[in-house]
Amino acid sequence: MRAWGVDGLLGMLQGQAAKPDEQRGLAGYLGALAVLMAGWGLVARWLDMDGAFPFMRLAGGQTPLKLLLTSACVSFVYLSLTWLTFEVTWRFESQTIVRFIGRNTLFIFIVHMPVYYALLWLSRGWSASYWVRAGLRLFVCFLVLAAVSETLTRIVKPRALRAQLWDRLRLLVQPGLA
Repeated sequence: MRAWGVDGLLGMLQGQAAKPDEQRGLAGYLGALAVLMAGWGLVARWLDMDGAFPFMRLAGGQTPLKLLLTSACVSFVYLSLTWLTFEVTWRFESQTIVRFIGRNTLFIFIVHMPVYYALLWLSRGWSASYWVRAGLRLFVCFLVLAAVSETLTRIVKPRALRAQLWDRLRLLVQPGLA
């Protein structure tokens, strides 16, 4: 949770600093994002990480130094991916899919891990290739959860509920305002 909070703060800071008319090289950021995503697997092998999901751990006994190094690696990967993803996607904010995913990111973040583990359990005997299973998990944990979030938001209408709650709280605090 700590890393996501830092990522969220970084994203907000980047969003405030972004200037739509500013020209930045998209190809460079896309290249850096691809290198980071591909390179993390190579670095994990070089560091002799045991492959435990989701963040891996250094192989062997977990000493304080190994835990600190693992935390630093995870923070670096999260912050780098957040920054590079922001640099790539902020240019597309007018695109419908970007707004759709942006509106539903919090729900996706909160719900995706239980869904991910449920999908792992459900697909444990499948003979499909790794890429088919990974693609299915990505599709469900990203797009399907975004659609569920959007549907729930339209049914529950949290803005209207928040306004009603605020009005009731105001009456409790200041009963003479009715």
